[in-house]
Amino acid sequence: MARRSVPSPQPPLAVETDAARRILQAAYQLFVTHGYHGTSMRRIAAEAGIALGGVYNHFPGKRQLFTAVLLEHHPYREVIPALEAAGGDSIEAAVRDAATRLSATLRGRPEFINLMLIEVVEMHGENLPALFDILLPRLSAAMQRLIAAGSGLRDLPPPVVMRAFVGMFFSYVITEQMLSPEALAAFPPDTLDHFVDIFLHGVLEPDPLRPRHPA
Repeated sequence: MARRSVPSPQPPLAVETDAARRILQAAYQLFVTHGYHGTSMRRIAAEAGIALGGVYNHFPGKRQLFTAVLLEHHPYREVIPALEAAGGDSIEAAVRDAATRLSATLRGRPEFINLMLIEVVEMHGENLPALFDILLPRLSAAMQRLIAAGSGLRDLPPPVVMRAFVGMFFSYVITEQMLSPEALAAFPPDTLDHFVDIFLHGVLEPDPLRPRHPA
């Protein structure tokens, strides 16, 4: 299915003003608590202490405001530098360091999962293509640098490796958010390390007689 053509999200509008920052912060808190459809522009205005007309002076509508909130509060500004800072004396050490840095960066941002679920479920992912257009070049460059950290990696396209790594990492983050404290207690403290180990080596014991790919 062809990717929908959507306008590229622009940086948050007029965030240099105090009013715009108050609107963005109020909208952010309401969106992550009540969802997109459960939040009205009138309620955002009341929470921000600004007249409804003042909100529309800064943001043309709720969709544009949500896009601004997504860009303003998406943790990519911290995630990408954390990934770019990862290193090690082997590809395995570098990947483990990257996962540890990402986990530390997102550990204090549990509301980010709510924001992304709103984008995927309520907004039908309309901002994601443009967001990935922003992120993918830097993420791929960071993965290429990690790949260069050592040998032993299969000859795979760096964007594919990055996508698999991001998928592995966010499955760890999302399931950690979904599980109750009692359920989490059943997992070892080094669960993230096991995720990385599965990403790097799979779940099967090495067998020189087993074909690498199914026939």
